[in-house]
Amino acid sequence: MSKFLKFTLPGSAVLYMLIAISGCTKDSNTVPDNKDSITYSLSDLNGTWQRHSLVTSSSNNGFWIHGTIINTDASSTVHLILPNSTMDTVYTGSNVSISSKGVLTKNDDPYANSFLSSDKNLGVGTTKRNNLYTLVIDQKALPGTNYSSADMQGTWQTHYLVGGGSWTGWIHSTSTIDNSGKYTIDNLVKSDGKTNVSTGTFSISSDGFITVGQVTTYHGFMSADKKLMVTNMTDGGGGGGLGIAQKVVAGTTYSIPDMQGTWQMHDLLVGSENWTEHGIMTIDINGNCIISDVIKDNGGTYTNPGTVAVSISSDGIVTFGKDFHGFLSADKKLMIGTKSDDAGNAYSLVVSQKMP
Repeated sequence: MSKFLKFTLPGSAVLYMLIAISGCTKDSNTVPDNKDSITYSLSDLNGTWQRHSLVTSSSNNGFWIHGTIINTDASSTVHLILPNSTMDTVYTGSNVSISSKGVLTKNDDPYANSFLSSDKNLGVGTTKRNNLYTLVIDQKALPGTNYSSADMQGTWQTHYLVGGGSWTGWIHSTSTIDNSGKYTIDNLVKSDGKTNVSTGTFSISSDGFITVGQVTTYHGFMSADKKLMVTNMTDGGGGGGLGIAQKVVAGTTYSIPDMQGTWQMHDLLVGSENWTEHGIMTIDINGNCIISDVIKDNGGTYTNPGTVAVSISSDGIVTFGKDFHGFLSADKKLMIGTKSDDAGNAYSLVVSQKMP
C-alpha cells in the first residue's frame, strides 16, 4: 500500500511526504529476528494520525507542517497545513511495506526512514527531497479518547528546535501546568546560553488539540496516553519550531540499565549545516552506547560512528558529550533530546525509540 505523496511547497520546491509514517529503505537499520518481539503489519497504520513536522533546507530556511491523516486499507485522506498554504489530497496505491520490526521501506527512496513504536501509536521518521530535510512526528488519535485541561496537569520535560528565521537553535525546559492549563516554564536553557522564565495558559479541545492564547500559529496534539505533547509554531524570529513535551510521572525512578537495548534514532540538524540522519543505538547495561549504521541525508553513510558513554539521573535526565540533554519517558521506551555540533553552530533534535 503506497503511502507517499508529492507536494509543491513555497518556492516551487518538491517534498515527498509519507502518509502516516515515513518510509525506510536500509536493511542495515533492522535487527535480528526475536521470537518474543512484537510484530507489525500495514494494518497498524490504519486510523487517524496527527502529524507535526519541521522542515529545513540547505540554506537553513525552516518551516513547519502539521496535519491530519486518515488511513484505511484502500486509501489515505490527507489534510496538511503549511505556514502560507493549505493542501488536501486523497491518495491510493501499493508499493510500501513494513517489516516485522516496525521499519517502513520504499525501494525508490534511499533517504526516507521511519519506525513505528511498539504500542503502534507513535511514528517518527526523516526524509529528504530536493534539499528539503524533514523530521516527522505522527501520533495516533484513538477513538473515544476525551481530553480536558486537567490532563495537562503536572510537570513536563520539553525539547524544542527552531530552524530558519533570525534565531536558530534548541531549547530545553521544565514546565509546570495546573489543572486549568496555566503554565510556568522554568529551568529553560537555550543553545545560545540565555535563560528565562515564562508563563501563560494552554487550552486543549476535547479531541486533544492544544493552543496557546493569541499565538495563532501554535498547534499541538496530546497523545492518547496523555504523556506526550507535540507542537508546531512560528518562532518569534520567524523560523519554524517543533516542540516535544514528555510528562514526568511521579514516583518513576531511573538507572542506566533502563536504557539497555537497541534503539532507532532519528534527528534533524539545523543552522550552519542542515540535514537529517537515522541509525541504530545499542546501549549496554553500563551505559556504553554504540552508534552504528547511520545514514545521513547529505549523502554520507557511516557504519561505525563510534561509542559514547551515556548517563541518566534518577529523575530521567539523559546526558552525554558536550551538551546533550534528553529525557527518558516513564515507560522507558522513548528518549528525546537536544544537542549542538562540536563547533556550536548547528543544532539537533534527537528522537530515539526502543525496539521490541
